Amino acid sequence: MVHPEDQLAGRVLGGYRIDEVLSTSPMGKVYKAFQLSVERYVALKFLATALLDNSEVREAFVAGAKAAASLNHRNIVRVHDVCREEGYLFYSMEYVGGGSFRDRIGVKALPASAWPGVLWGANSGLLHAQQKGVFHPQLVPEHFLFSETGEVKILNLGLAASMEPVRRKLGVRFHDWVFYSPPEEAENSRGRRQGEVFTAGCTLYHVMAGEPPFAGTTVEQVTARKLSRDPMGLQQRAGLASAEVSEIVERMIERDRGLRYSDFSELNEEVSTHCEPSSESAYSGRKILGLALSALVLAAAAWLFFRAGAVEEQPQGGIARPSSASEKDGASPASSSGKAAEPVQQPVREPESAVAPVSPPVSKPAKTARAPEMVDKPGGKEAAPVAPPDKSGLEFSEVVKRGDDWRVFLGRISPPAGWDQPGFEDSGWDSKPSGFGYSSSESELATVETRLDDMPTEGYLSVFIRKSFQIEDPAAVSKFRLKLLIDDGFVAYLNGVEVARHNIKAGTPAFDKPADYIENPEGDLRSYDLRKHLPLLHPGSNVIAIQGHNQSLKSTDFILTPTLEVLTTRIRLSPVELADLQMELSLKAEEQVGGYLKLRDYRRALDSVSDLEFRFKGYQELEKWEKKVLDGIESDLEVTLLRAENLLELGEFEKTRELVKDFNSRTPRKYRKRIQPLLDAATIGEGLAQGAVEMVARAEVAVLVAIEKGNFDAGVKVLEGIPDVPGKSLKAGIDRARMALETSRWAWEKILLGLRKYRGKRELLLPVEPAGEDGVVPALWLQSYKKPDGVEVPLVFQRKSGELYKCDLVDLPLPALLAFLRAGVARNEPGEVDKVIELYGDEAGVVGVAFLLLCRKGPKSALENLAAVAEKERGGLEEEVSYLGKRLLESSATQASVFVTIVGQEEDGTAAQKEAVDWQAFLESIEDLVRRHRTLSYYKEFREELEGLYTLAAVNVLKDSGIRGVVAGRVKERNLAKKKGVIQLSYDFSSQDQLADFSLMEGAARIEDGHLVLSGECRLLHGNPFRDAIEVKLVAVGYTPTTPNINIALWTREGEVVTSKFKPEPDPAEEPDPEIEEGLDVLPVDYLAFCLGYDTGSSFREIGSDRDLPISPAFVITSGARGERIPVISRGASGAKFAYTYWAEAVGNRIGGRQNVTLSLGPKAFSWTTNSLRLQRLAQRKKTRLLPWLSKATPFGSVTLFTNGNENYYDYLVVEAELDPGWLELERKRKIAADFTALEAGG
Repeated sequence: MVHPEDQLAGRVLGGYRIDEVLSTSPMGKVYKAFQLSVERYVALKFLATALLDNSEVREAFVAGAKAAASLNHRNIVRVHDVCREEGYLFYSMEYVGGGSFRDRIGVKALPASAWPGVLWGANSGLLHAQQKGVFHPQLVPEHFLFSETGEVKILNLGLAASMEPVRRKLGVRFHDWVFYSPPEEAENSRGRRQGEVFTAGCTLYHVMAGEPPFAGTTVEQVTARKLSRDPMGLQQRAGLASAEVSEIVERMIERDRGLRYSDFSELNEEVSTHCEPSSESAYSGRKILGLALSALVLAAAAWLFFRAGAVEEQPQGGIARPSSASEKDGASPASSSGKAAEPVQQPVREPESAVAPVSPPVSKPAKTARAPEMVDKPGGKEAAPVAPPDKSGLEFSEVVKRGDDWRVFLGRISPPAGWDQPGFEDSGWDSKPSGFGYSSSESELATVETRLDDMPTEGYLSVFIRKSFQIEDPAAVSKFRLKLLIDDGFVAYLNGVEVARHNIKAGTPAFDKPADYIENPEGDLRSYDLRKHLPLLHPGSNVIAIQGHNQSLKSTDFILTPTLEVLTTRIRLSPVELADLQMELSLKAEEQVGGYLKLRDYRRALDSVSDLEFRFKGYQELEKWEKKVLDGIESDLEVTLLRAENLLELGEFEKTRELVKDFNSRTPRKYRKRIQPLLDAATIGEGLAQGAVEMVARAEVAVLVAIEKGNFDAGVKVLEGIPDVPGKSLKAGIDRARMALETSRWAWEKILLGLRKYRGKRELLLPVEPAGEDGVVPALWLQSYKKPDGVEVPLVFQRKSGELYKCDLVDLPLPALLAFLRAGVARNEPGEVDKVIELYGDEAGVVGVAFLLLCRKGPKSALENLAAVAEKERGGLEEEVSYLGKRLLESSATQASVFVTIVGQEEDGTAAQKEAVDWQAFLESIEDLVRRHRTLSYYKEFREELEGLYTLAAVNVLKDSGIRGVVAGRVKERNLAKKKGVIQLSYDFSSQDQLADFSLMEGAARIEDGHLVLSGECRLLHGNPFRDAIEVKLVAVGYTPTTPNINIALWTREGEVVTSKFKPEPDPAEEPDPEIEEGLDVLPVDYLAFCLGYDTGSSFREIGSDRDLPISPAFVITSGARGERIPVISRGASGAKFAYTYWAEAVGNRIGGRQNVTLSLGPKAFSWTTNSLRLQRLAQRKKTRLLPWLSKATPFGSVTLFTNGNENYYDYLVVEAELDPGWLELERKRKIAADFTALEAGG
């Protein structure tokens, strides 16, 4: 249908010369025009003539224009005048030529530096509208514009709200509104300010991040994500994003309305604080129009291959590439700059706005007019006249809808015979709503009503469904269609006759047959025209039966969601009814086909044409829409080919693939043959380019190694040996390496020259050492230095006090090195031009020294030193240092991996050669790599590889040292009673390193003056190293005389705490334990404790005795359970508190002075002495079955020393025991992992 307002271009109306169409929608059009009276460009918004007869629509249009005219703000598009001329209704408004937010999305990312200004401008305009009481229910990207100076302008304020009821009544909406609508829209709160804030926030997020905050491929998927998950933060999507802007926008799109800004006034409080724009940060609309493409190598062979393929594949009458813009037919209007923008890389929609759209000015290929249908006539054939649309009404209906109940039979066994026939008795089958299936995809699950999650677990591949439906008069059915969402295959039957199948080969498939794999890149929503099967329909009841098959029991999804649609002829329509039907078709075509065209989704646009053809039989307007879609495909194909040519020439092979993938996703499959040569060219070109990239990368590393070794001439030879490379990024790599070599060589020479000026000059002081506690940086003078020996230059400085300070030259801080460099530069001859300074500027010194530090001390040191230099002197040097640092680490890690591979190959080298590998040196080199790079952002890319190399080296270093490699104590291997595996560990506590063998469980432990000072509890070694038999010798030289608490626990396990001092006392109201009160032997024996002068603050009571020992330090043998502490404390019937033991005896005055304790326990022997006192004899007199009781403990674990809170001093500890065979390997792994973690943390 052609509307009168389509023909306005070139006319003068109401004092406006109408130039060109800017945008189109079902509600009307927007034109660019020139106002003759005041000589300015404006935009004219026309109401669609089809809506002019509706007074409600006219009033809403005028009211919206007046509301917009009442707003006078720099960030709002101004409305000038409302006009009625020659039957048209339109208003004039400010023309904005910088493009809309929609035009920016996919063309060029909005730089993070522009975000504050964009956010400030948007909020400023919306705050003004709020203060005037004006809403905007559609704050989508089309309604935010950029002026030519970069200011944000908001479109349709006032009009959007007044026309909203009209839009809803007509069913007109933005095709992707779901990306911006607030989650509470279902509550009919769209007009609320919080909803406005949310929609504006989604649009701002989209233009800043390049993707909507809640992305998805279906409405259901987007809605589900909006209701269930928060979007990715802006700073995660764009690393340079402003934290303040990110936080503001993320709060605007909070799903929880309680956390979201209530309106734009509240939003303004933060925006005005963080986003006040300045002239320097104002974003330029012109700047955003260009695409800055980084250059790579020109793949000549690949390009020739593509050109040859493109010529072969171009069909006759194909795309004719115009030589100039003036020759292009149907080019889209350009932006106000007069230059065509790059094609949009992701779906965009024509904005309903006063902005000139950014679109590629490509020619539309000539299309051969469709020949009229030929009919037989006497004497030959002649063209049949085009028939007018049928004046009868066509009624569309879904006779079977999604969610309707079907009879269902799960394919665990074969279904009964005749299950697909109309007369089959299906009352025994379950009745379930469609669709059917299961999936790991949220969008697919949204179509499922009956879940079949047990298909994989129950082992059935098929499901059989059938349903009856009514057709009153089959003769009145004009069209008949089956639509299914299917994954993977099906066969459908109508009244017992097969009518459709998919992914099932010929024949009737058995219940246990899987679906066949047939590639279906265009999706699983399938449509089948059943008109040829109309004779199968019966008046009244009919049956549709479907068997669905999964491809595999391992499949992650199965979907079967069928619908049946019919189009039936009803009464003939009057001209008014026919006009209404035509209007309905026009609006639906504009919304559905036009909507997909604006998104450049041509495949779905063609599906929509087919869908409308089914509903609106015989209307020629659909042919026009189909032609638009096909023309759009050809135009898009030409643009894709042009852009791919440019990308291939620039070596952007991955971007070429993405471009082709995007085109294929939006077009029918038949077009792929014409674009396949692009993918072939990208593959070949990438291989050629990779060789050049690797060559440059190796050269960069070789130059850096030459700088590190001080062999600058070798670096020069490397650069001289590189052939000329065409790619910009490759040339940049060579230039970077050349700059590093030339500036570092120059800086090194000048520094050495400057040393002469400072040597022996007491008055020339340098900041060499870090600042002291008072904040003062000590100044030293250079006493002497030695001539360079390779890269090492030892220096001797002297403090004012006369003390000497020695270091290497490159260990000096950057200011000192720069002082020497400036002194060297000062020695130039008068008038001499320093070529390095001339080439690289005054910052050459900082640059050269930074590269020296990078190569000889690592990027961490270089960056730390650069931080002390003024920013203007650093420039972008940090990025260069970081980049080259990454190159160095990548090369070093690769070389280390290659070395490990060679060493690990059994066929290479003899065993003697392998043993000669210096794994200690290799380990130290990996440690040095970690120290140099651990704080850099790129380190995480190599961490796993470095950890693996470190682990391998550490294992080889430790494997020959046995237990000595994992413990700090002195080790002796023993062979007691011919039993192998017995070791002796001894500790004299002469070094702090020995403390690493003890795990502090509670309290405190330290080594002081050759003593282990313990107040609490510590356990020897990690894990559970000992088994079977053990002997402990402990020398205590300091303890509290009244309560010595020289206590030893045996067979404790990893993480087990035994100390009772820190255990809460029992509840006084706790009932006494009846078993304990009866004196039964109930003490657990998971671990054992032997105590000298033990004091718990309670009386002791032995198991089996009801007599309490007095409160005093005692000799005690007791035990405990896993996870429990000793002693077992209870209260007797009298309420007295006591601690249960196996044996206890008061110490009296038998402990004093130095205590030499020996404790030995094995399966057949027990000994416990302190000095000359044999404690085992005292215990065995009273407890004759002491050894059998001790033997109940599982002899597996380690030794724990505990003092019950007192501070004890130990001089010596010796533990002799059988080592568990598996412990050593576990301890090596634990130690290596712990050491690597400590290394990364700064060790």
